[in-house]
Amino acid sequence: MEPERFAEVEAQEAAKYRNTIYRAYESSDAALGYILKNLRDENTVVLVLSDHGFQSVPEAQGRKPDRTVRILPEVLMQTLNWNLEQVRTFNIRGATFFRDREEDATRIQKMEDDLRLIRIAASNEMLFEVSRDPSNNLEIRLRGEVEELDDLAVRLPDGRVIAANKIIEGDTGGISGDHHPEGVLIAAGKGIRRGFKIESASVLDMTPTMLALMGLPIGRDMDGRVLEEMFEDKLPAQFINTWESAAPQFSKDEEETTEELKNHLRSLGYL
Repeated sequence: MEPERFAEVEAQEAAKYRNTIYRAYESSDAALGYILKNLRDENTVVLVLSDHGFQSVPEAQGRKPDRTVRILPEVLMQTLNWNLEQVRTFNIRGATFFRDREEDATRIQKMEDDLRLIRIAASNEMLFEVSRDPSNNLEIRLRGEVEELDDLAVRLPDGRVIAANKIIEGDTGGISGDHHPEGVLIAAGKGIRRGFKIESASVLDMTPTMLALMGLPIGRDMDGRVLEEMFEDKLPAQFINTWESAAPQFSKDEEETTEELKNHLRSLGYL
């Protein structure tokens, strides 16, 4: 998108691909236009939002630990012989998290020990950085010292040796783009102020705002606020103490959830 900010970009490549991202913007805008024209009525409010923006980062070229790798959590759990029904997992920006569904301290410690015992076969160094986040989720990241995954062998806690690319995909190269802290929020429809620019909003504000739009009460324990400044008239506020149940409840995936859907979510990093 901004080839002039990067060294060693051939002029032919820059000319060929310079407008590719802009065309993607135009395609998305056309899809939104179809929705606004055909799928809404005069009472509908449409919100377009992103929790972050994007930017080119030429300064990241060759810099560690920028890398385009993804740990494969379900494959890793199966490789370690964990019970998949007992563990919840998710990926966020290069880190993978595991949480015991019943918060069993003994199992959590065993999981942490297993992850720490995954070693690079040639050096016996740990493959992952292993820690616990403030919510006591186990968090793992590929160690910054690992510079190459091809032909890298790792030893598992039970002594088996496997290729690292069985549980990690991608490469450890540099990146040319990354998230920007400023996201996107666009609102249109009944009661929305036209031409108004919101100067400060957070993803935490979206749930209270949408609840207010639907005439539902807002949880007093929610961190966000109703974005009142984007409305022509102040919305009547209703409150409840919380929308949360007394204790989290976990259940198995519904049997009708298809493997195709799981694979799609897995490819997006949500499983």
